[in-house]
Amino acid sequence: MSTPEASAPSPRGAEGGIPLHNLLGFEVHPEPDGDISRVDMPVRAESFGVNDNLHGGALATLVDLTSALAAVRKRTIDLEVESLVTADIHIRYLGQPRTDIVTASAEVVRDGRQMIVIDCKVHDAGGHLIASADVGMMVVPRRRPLPS
Repeated sequence: MSTPEASAPSPRGAEGGIPLHNLLGFEVHPEPDGDISRVDMPVRAESFGVNDNLHGGALATLVDLTSALAAVRKRTIDLEVESLVTADIHIRYLGQPRTDIVTASAEVVRDGRQMIVIDCKVHDAGGHLIASADVGMMVVPRRRPLPS
């Protein structure tokens, strides 16, 4: 694994995760079998926009993480030399949650030579569809961290 230079700060938070994911309170649900990945996000002030409603960017981050987890379940990625990156993401925001938690579920619909295509849905705890997305991800050569 290539190591960043000693002076470069780690992008990881104190809890060992990605700081934004920690702030939004993501909870990953490992699925022992199957191809579907699930991640919960609490509906709370840290994820609100100016109108005190769930922010589209928080939902997009939830969709992105859940889709990436689905992609790595489908394809072996050597993190020593490769990175998984989002090539494109199209989200349809369909409504506001009626409960205090939302859950994203993602499944790979095509594992191509260059592009991994994922279908992702976000529901509230009552089963209401909040967002629907299709995501394209690619495996690329590992990139060095940005200088601080």
